[in-house]
Amino acid sequence: MALGTTTHAVNQVLYFGTGTATPIAEGTGFQISMPTDFAEDSSWGDTFKTKKPGLTDFDGTISKWYDHNETSLRTAAQNRAEGKWYWYPDRSVTTDYLYGTGYVSLDDVNAGGLNQIISNQYKLVASTAPTWKP
Repeated sequence: MALGTTTHAVNQVLYFGTGTATPIAEGTGFQISMPTDFAEDSSWGDTFKTKKPGLTDFDGTISKWYDHNETSLRTAAQNRAEGKWYWYPDRSVTTDYLYGTGYVSLDDVNAGGLNQIISNQYKLVASTAPTWKP
């Protein structure tokens, strides 16, 4: 039986753009959530609660250091513009990625103190169902 391989987060890359998607500069983290709604379908006489899956949702949190040259996320958030995104868990494996379209909002700017680096957090929400490749 073959065992899988793990991937270190330092090798990931996230692309985003309202035109051509470009790599997000100074990225420090990307967290994904894809929960599914479940509707209860229990009825009279059942002895155990049962549920059926409904719609799946998607959102992500993009964490990055502030970079005044990287404007694709900021501009999309300000303009409420839909963009294309591609996430590669390992930038050297170009056949393994998650992609879709969505909107971003600038949720946090942490200006920090004198001994800290300014950071940003953006929320990514899907406007189409994300697709895993392969």
